[in-house]
Amino acid sequence: AATTIDVDSHPGLRSRGSPGMRSRTEMRSLTANSFQSFQSDLRTSTIQGKQQVFQKKMTKVQIELVTDEKVRSRCKWVLLATAFINLSGSVLLAGSFPMMCANTPGATPMGDVPGAFPARDFAGAKPTGWPALDYAMAINLILVVQNLGAVFSNYLAGVASDKIGRKIAIQGCLLGGIVSYALMFISGYWVHNYWCFLGANFVNGLFSGIRGVISAYLQDIHEPAEFISKVMPTMVNCFLFGAMGGSVLGLCWVALANSDPSLKNSAFSLFGACWLGVLLSGIAVIIVHVYCPEPAKKGDKEEDGGKKAPPPSTSEAWSTWQVVAIILIAGSFDTFGDTGNRFARNTILTNRYERARRPVVNYALMASNIISIFIGQQIVMKTIKRRGFMQATGLWCILGNVASSVVQFALLAIINFDTQQTAMEVYICVWLISQIFGFCSTLAAMFLMPAFVPPQRRGQINGLRNSLQAFINSVAPVALALVYQTGSMATVDRQAAVDRAGITCLGKCGAISALAFIGYLPILRFLPKPPPKIDGDAQEGKELEVPRPLDYYDNVTWEEWSLLSLELRMKIQRMRSQKGMEQVMLPWSTWHADREIAGVILETAPSELADLRRFHTRMMANDESLRQLMEMNSKYRQGLVQNEANRARHDRNKTDMGRWIVEYLDNAGYDTWELMPYLYKAMIMAAFPPIDTLDEQVDEVQTVQDERDILLRFIRVLDLHTKTAEITSTDVAFTAYAGGSDHFGHSAAHHF
Repeated sequence: AATTIDVDSHPGLRSRGSPGMRSRTEMRSLTANSFQSFQSDLRTSTIQGKQQVFQKKMTKVQIELVTDEKVRSRCKWVLLATAFINLSGSVLLAGSFPMMCANTPGATPMGDVPGAFPARDFAGAKPTGWPALDYAMAINLILVVQNLGAVFSNYLAGVASDKIGRKIAIQGCLLGGIVSYALMFISGYWVHNYWCFLGANFVNGLFSGIRGVISAYLQDIHEPAEFISKVMPTMVNCFLFGAMGGSVLGLCWVALANSDPSLKNSAFSLFGACWLGVLLSGIAVIIVHVYCPEPAKKGDKEEDGGKKAPPPSTSEAWSTWQVVAIILIAGSFDTFGDTGNRFARNTILTNRYERARRPVVNYALMASNIISIFIGQQIVMKTIKRRGFMQATGLWCILGNVASSVVQFALLAIINFDTQQTAMEVYICVWLISQIFGFCSTLAAMFLMPAFVPPQRRGQINGLRNSLQAFINSVAPVALALVYQTGSMATVDRQAAVDRAGITCLGKCGAISALAFIGYLPILRFLPKPPPKIDGDAQEGKELEVPRPLDYYDNVTWEEWSLLSLELRMKIQRMRSQKGMEQVMLPWSTWHADREIAGVILETAPSELADLRRFHTRMMANDESLRQLMEMNSKYRQGLVQNEANRARHDRNKTDMGRWIVEYLDNAGYDTWELMPYLYKAMIMAAFPPIDTLDEQVDEVQTVQDERDILLRFIRVLDLHTKTAEITSTDVAFTAYAGGSDHFGHSAAHHF
């Protein structure tokens, strides 16, 4: 249970920059449970109350993997390149699917396509009966069988990575992919049979479960905050852009092959890109083998006596798994809606508008998703900066599906009113908008999901989610193609029937996106809400009023001083200096007094540091303000020299500060400071690099230019500490909520 901090009895809390005095009710809302997670050593992490540690003996390579930044970074980029290659290969041929199926019943004539599968592959069992496949079903069935294989692959690969090892699972998927690419080329170029090609795509799907395993591997070797801020954004981009990369490679191959008139739309042109998949996957197998060792695994920490730590409380586990369940269920509806977007492009668009059937146009539309992903990512990131990670990602899980539903109904309206088939450009523009909002909800769910997954079940849960998505991606195209088939196979007024079928498909997808919106609605209730935050920039230009007479602050208590904003504290100090009064000097306090609210100090640090940076930035742009600062600092230094009581206070504060640091180091796990003093001296100097000459003198600043130079160097150091505070405070805020979960996952916070 959260323990509320009573700031009335504690001298160490600071505000987040309100214009005047922050209410005590607001301050009491900051709770101490955030610090409980911070107390975990950086080499361990917790999940739902259980501390996770490396249980088995680690090899030298495994130790370097989690401690050496260069080794970890190299491994990260190898894995991300591998994910990009694997996902690119799955769509290498997708842009050519319409041409491959040019001979299907119900396809609009596409001219001479010698590489297309023969019409007999799509005929029914009886000459007078219903055809086996029409154009829509033939195209979507390729995607269906691939995703059907992925239903098994994602979950089994995830479980295998937990049980056997991450590296073996990754290499197994890559080797299986090489075999499947070769089978695709054989079935399309030599055998020239649609059904053999389907089988090859099913094999490709059976070895496509690499994404969840790579995500689990990267979480294994990075600390939660590092994974959130540095790894997850890049990983998500590789996952999303990987498919787009395959589209670009396929586009380049088709353009190159079709440049020779004798090869235009031939089997070699349509299927030759498979060998790119073989080549790239082979390279990926080798670099993973060389540069990616098997990561060490963590398990539950044992208590004294060899007993397992107690299980988490029922309420903690229930809250965590509620979020997981919402993302799994509502995310499945979201996936169906995204499938509708693909159906709107690869089936409805290509069958309605003749120009859209060309492979170059199809590949270009697929590659346009790069822009859609970028825009969607920027939208989500900016929302995260404004509202915080949890609330922003939860919000876009909801809003993304609302927008997708609205836009899909807009596509429906275009088909209904564009009876002359002249609005292809309008259709594509609206479709792009649908893609952007679809990616917003997808990104939000990818960021949020791993935040609630236990580390020892990463592979399994990630695989389960990916398998559910693959299952939906298998069922949805078939369901939509069956509906569309009622129009494409019509013999009377065919175009009107096709349009009615397309409208029905888009209507179903819009309705299911609306269901995803309803499913995601409860998620905000289970996500932690950030403390109230007032932007310091909004206070610029406003005259702050000092709430008390200046002499009131001679003996002000720490708790009352801390309730004032940084801007107001600075104004009080400046006014006291101008009137010849001493600056407000507060005691350093003790670590014992600060320990329980250390998490709150860390949570408020990014806002406090940002306020201080803004204050100094404004000051550096005003020479008069710099002169006032110089005068105030000069009076302070003179007071130390001329007043014995001030010197005694200064010496006492130095002693208290040293004691605070030592007690914190001992309590935080850095208890070797006495054995390795020079290393700790180096770490302290690295944390606070000199911004003045190291000559054992406190130099008097003589000119405004010198003061500005000092402040510029101070701001650079301040920025370094702000970034560290953002990472640390985000880790604290999350782990407190999730009961100590050691990762944010697929996704990320920005704090990013």
